[in-house]
Amino acid sequence: MRIEVKGKNLKLNFKKTTILLPLPCPELLEISKEELNHRCNLRENLFPTISMAEQILDQCLVDVEYLNLGTYRLPKMIIDYKSYLVAAEVLEDSIAVRKYNESRLIDSQIIITIRHEVHMLLAYILSTLGVGHTKSNPLVGAIITYEDHIASWGAHLNYGSLHGEAMAIKNCDHKLGHLLKSSKLYVTLEPCCHQGKQPPCSKLIIEKKLTSVIISLIDPNKKVAGKGMRLLKEAKIQVTDNVLGSLGKDVNRIFLHNHEKNRSFIAMKYAMTLDGRIATDSGHSKWISGDLALRHTHRLRNLYSHILIGAGTASMDNPKLNCRLESGLSPVPIICSGSLNLSEELYLIRNSKVSHTHIATVAPEYLPRSMKAPHEKKILNLRANGCTMILCKPSKHSDKFIPSLADLLYKLSISDYPPTSILVEGGSHIHGMLVCEGLADYCHIHIGSKLVSGLTAKLPVSGPPILDMGTALTLSSMTSRTMETDIIVEGHIG
Repeated sequence: MRIEVKGKNLKLNFKKTTILLPLPCPELLEISKEELNHRCNLRENLFPTISMAEQILDQCLVDVEYLNLGTYRLPKMIIDYKSYLVAAEVLEDSIAVRKYNESRLIDSQIIITIRHEVHMLLAYILSTLGVGHTKSNPLVGAIITYEDHIASWGAHLNYGSLHGEAMAIKNCDHKLGHLLKSSKLYVTLEPCCHQGKQPPCSKLIIEKKLTSVIISLIDPNKKVAGKGMRLLKEAKIQVTDNVLGSLGKDVNRIFLHNHEKNRSFIAMKYAMTLDGRIATDSGHSKWISGDLALRHTHRLRNLYSHILIGAGTASMDNPKLNCRLESGLSPVPIICSGSLNLSEELYLIRNSKVSHTHIATVAPEYLPRSMKAPHEKKILNLRANGCTMILCKPSKHSDKFIPSLADLLYKLSISDYPPTSILVEGGSHIHGMLVCEGLADYCHIHIGSKLVSGLTAKLPVSGPPILDMGTALTLSSMTSRTMETDIIVEGHIG
């Protein structure tokens, strides 16, 4: 399934048919058509559950029927209900599948539930158009339906811009305002009820007198947390919640983690060969992955706010750590180095003012007297080169003077630009420290179709060994996908 901008429409290309969604008016969209087209590329293959949603719609969507209202054509998705129930078996929280499995009968209530879920799947697909650009805000998509025809859609596209449901409502009000009082709103996250950079969406919904609101996930933000839904119910609006919430837990894993754990979301990412090596015996590692997997890496870099590597990876690979896709945002790079033996010719140091390079090291006061003065001199030199220095306590998990990653996280959290998320691209020692300190939340593993063998070739994670399989770390909500010659394995750690 592919999304692209065609003329005045957002074109969603499915296996058997195509949906044309008219674009919101420019003042609501707030980005150019060209930019929106780039966003369609940035979202591809990024979230396992969204790929799953696209496959389900590919299997069950058989045609599109249009309702002509003057100059506007409102699409209605024609669904093969039996095909949906078969395809949606992979959705752990599909109410339609559960009801059907209990009754073995496709009745009117199951058909209504299927239509709810199909519209929510589409709202989630649209939510990903904001990926990488919403900063600390969630990804939110919304659809307004009139007699099951899609009258309007919206997505939260930029930090500080219109929320998804507000864009959908205002766009419908601008074009087909008389339909709102007879319409349903599908939204992937509970409408907010507080004033931020935008006014409360729940108030707008009440003002426009929509009859029904279908919500996927309750907002964990303490300023909302059920209050938005309660306001809608008090206004006599019919509210249905928890429709395919599992998708929201994947799409908004960073946002949810920030509010539930009150810290940055940290993911390890590495590419390894079929025999589990991240480089050959000589240290050569370019490239283990194929082209599609490499593009996936750049999409991940657009998703995460910061990116972390160790000094060994910085010196060996001299990486740029940027996103090289159109309209993609590059994460803030951090190099973790105990000795600070970093060449000034490294790209991230030579271009530190452009890339906003941060370097984490042990604060001089924790070092032996003989090491203190040379270390302070290196810190001054790196600052003179434009690097932001983060001085940390030493790690308790190393006999060398390596900065503590827990202390690094704390220092970043009180900085001017605290990270919502950190993508850790190695090397193996940094990954090992993350595991030792219990800080790794998620894994993105690219498995290439190569064997390198060798006696000294590095493993992706190195550190104190776990000796009992019963205490080994495991991935939960694990997914695997094939991208040309590579297998992408992802999941939550622990």
